[in-house]
Amino acid sequence: MTRHGWIVAGALLMAGCNTTGTNVSDETLAGFTAGQTTRSEVIGQLGKPSTDLERQDGTHTVVYEYEQYRTRPDAFVPFLGVFSDDSSELDFGRVIMQFDADDRLQSYTREVEPAS
Repeated sequence: MTRHGWIVAGALLMAGCNTTGTNVSDETLAGFTAGQTTRSEVIGQLGKPSTDLERQDGTHTVVYEYEQYRTRPDAFVPFLGVFSDDSSELDFGRVIMQFDADDRLQSYTREVEPAS
């Protein structure tokens, strides 16, 4: 393949995927312990959350959201992409963490919406 061909192929691959947010893995979540892990430790490990809500009683809700948009490869094939009903996929996930007034992790939940 020529240099021009590689550049075009690379551009198509990069155009086919867009990721935003922080995808928190199950392994990472397993490393956080309720009653011990602090909010600053979580933020230090995962980075800035999508949402960090402080309530009047001093408790916090911290949310990490993740979104990945992928264009399926057949969308780039001439004529074939026209016949594809859905040429893209979207993965979405959210981890919601509850912290007490002492900034200790109380609980977390994971919400996942697989590719649509």
